[in-house]
Amino acid sequence: MEHSKGLWRGLFLILLITALCGGLALPIVSAPAYAAPQMQTVAHLVISQVYGGGGNSGAPYNNDYVELFNPTNASVSVNGWSIQYASATGTGLFSADVIPLSGSISSGQYYLVQLGPTGSTGNALPAPDATDTTGATNIAASNGKIVLVNTTTGLACNGGSTPCNPSDLASIIDLVGYGSANFFEGSKAAPRPPNNSTAVIRSFNGCNDTNDNSVDFATGAPKPRNSQFGPISTCSSLLTATASAANLTATASAANLTATASAVNLTNTAAALTTGPTTVPKQSVVISEFRTRGLNGSNDEFIELYNPTSNWIEISGWRIFASNNSGNTSARATIPGSTILRPGQHYLITNNNASGPYSIAGVPGNLTYGTGIADKGGIALVRADSKTIVDRVGMDPGSAYKEGQILAPFTTDIDQSYERKQNGCQDTNDNAVDFLLRDQTNGGSNPHNYSSDFVYCDGTTIKQQLITTTTSIYTDSPDPSLPDQKVTVKVRVTGSSPTWKGDKVNVTGATNDCSITLSAAGTGSCLVRFTQTGFKIITAKFLGDTRHAGSSDIEYHQVSSIAYTPIPTRPPTPRPPPPLVGINEFVPRPGHDWNNDGVVNVGDEYIELLNHGVVDVNLSGYSLDDEVNVGSSPYRLPSVILKPGERHVFYGSETGLLLGDGGDGVRLLKPNGQLADAYNYTVARYPDESYCRLPDNGGLDDWNQYCFPTPGLQNSLNGAAPIPPQGNQGETLCPIADTLPRDFVLAECPPFGNNIWNSAYWDKFGWFDEKTLPEGPGKWPLFAQ
Repeated sequence: MEHSKGLWRGLFLILLITALCGGLALPIVSAPAYAAPQMQTVAHLVISQVYGGGGNSGAPYNNDYVELFNPTNASVSVNGWSIQYASATGTGLFSADVIPLSGSISSGQYYLVQLGPTGSTGNALPAPDATDTTGATNIAASNGKIVLVNTTTGLACNGGSTPCNPSDLASIIDLVGYGSANFFEGSKAAPRPPNNSTAVIRSFNGCNDTNDNSVDFATGAPKPRNSQFGPISTCSSLLTATASAANLTATASAANLTATASAVNLTNTAAALTTGPTTVPKQSVVISEFRTRGLNGSNDEFIELYNPTSNWIEISGWRIFASNNSGNTSARATIPGSTILRPGQHYLITNNNASGPYSIAGVPGNLTYGTGIADKGGIALVRADSKTIVDRVGMDPGSAYKEGQILAPFTTDIDQSYERKQNGCQDTNDNAVDFLLRDQTNGGSNPHNYSSDFVYCDGTTIKQQLITTTTSIYTDSPDPSLPDQKVTVKVRVTGSSPTWKGDKVNVTGATNDCSITLSAAGTGSCLVRFTQTGFKIITAKFLGDTRHAGSSDIEYHQVSSIAYTPIPTRPPTPRPPPPLVGINEFVPRPGHDWNNDGVVNVGDEYIELLNHGVVDVNLSGYSLDDEVNVGSSPYRLPSVILKPGERHVFYGSETGLLLGDGGDGVRLLKPNGQLADAYNYTVARYPDESYCRLPDNGGLDDWNQYCFPTPGLQNSLNGAAPIPPQGNQGETLCPIADTLPRDFVLAECPPFGNNIWNSAYWDKFGWFDEKTLPEGPGKWPLFAQ
């Protein structure tokens, strides 16, 4: 925050007089307006990050923190300075929470202040440069006020209910109000962090300070940096003096000048960007390359993920979402369980119509999806909670997913893609800055998959030669077990690693699964529970680590309602489990653009299939159909691999199946022509009435006709729309085919048709005189008798 003093006002007056005497006449009228530069020269320390979710549920770090940054060209001492905090709108004063600082901050260097008590969730912060020794300063995650003050005396104000006097304001070096704060710099506060895994972060690595918190800050994943963080990148490397009279405006005022500024920092009063942004150490996975069309049009879509960090990251259950240019979003793909990305490793997701066996430029995809992504849209990588966005890119201002400036949408069918710069490591939260276009001029697309060589941020490429491991379940006790009895599963992982401490094994197959964190010896145990009797299959899967490939083992387990002493022999090996796939949800009368093609029509009708078995199912050879020997022609399904628990949505625009509003059937046929699943319904009484199985975790659950449409997601009775009709407020039913001409509908259905189709009506009331209906838009004259 910048504050004027009498001396500076005098200097500004001298500058104005000098300008006038030197012939630089300031315009009085018709002065052109120029946009403020993106970054402005800063002559004081700034608050570069504020994070208040430490230790909370879902937090990546177990402490709150405030990060300082020195954007000047000289070292600045903070001896005798302090960080002070007040709630967003409360009556508490800054003096209640004072954290003293010490030492100096060099040019381009960060300074980390650890706050509050240490929570039980998240990793430890990097070594802090200053610590809240009382452990009492626990700042709010979403709303608050932080000031950097050049004294350790607590300010007896809060900027809101108790305003700060001129003396207090003169002590404040910088101020950040975020969320609903009532004290901030500029037009409004910095954006509100949406959750415990988000911080408010000053743009351009901390160099940007326009004295407007809402402009200078954005929310993003916390990335705490201390004085040991490197390499140091000073703001002078991002700014250069490009003074121009066009950048001077008659609206300049002393309020924009800081009391700590010097003539050295007023280089022609303007600065502009000349070099690219520096690389910031990454905290998570990024979208490293993608395209929405290639040589074969939209069939050649792909999305490449990349781990630029120095640690392996589990991405099990993470999802790809897409948005159109109206901001509508929907899921495209879910990454299977027990999937990790090692440092420098990639993961490729392709459209299931991609050329070759779901490959791009001969590189096979690791996962496929069916519904395309709009050219003028956006893509997001989202955690398994379907809420936390890890990374996003956008190609249209209306997209729900974008960072900074958008990328130009693809318009031609050529070999092309957008690739993240610096081998996938550059991320300034500005899509237009971070990505480069790869086309025929520079070699075309360059996809990598899970088996490709590891590529690191410095450009080093290492052949992927993972060491083989063996995972063994050596105890599942007691076996047999009773329903709801705790069963101890012990696992051992062997290989050439000297230590396995911290590596992870997922145990699945029970009603309640569990995860094991291995000891240094590669062993560990956890408890599972079964609620149903019968033979069960317990699977233990070692995820792998930076050097070792994953491996798995299965164990057959019996659950019996009668306790008895087990025979000391291994139970006989059961037959392999059959493939189980069923109809999980369908919407015969759409009311929204579910397939995101820009229109609402019968093409938005959809049928969702679910693999409710324990083995992968290839849908090749299966068929979807409506009623037997009537209606639409059967649709033969493509070769799509459904993993256990995975869903796939088929839209009417793809299948050509037309489900009648007046009643129809939905059938799934096996490759041998046998019926795999079917459901007949009567009347689709209102738009977006969804028929679904509840619960949908087994594939054979009861059907419910009042579901909320959730294509590709778990079935639900809750949602914003649609709302089933209440009482007589709903639409009058008229169960005839929705494919008939509109004239037939008018003749058959109320209010003009008078229930001609309902014989009970005529039996009750008898025949009426012939009535001519109002003019209709069709070619048939209409009468009601």
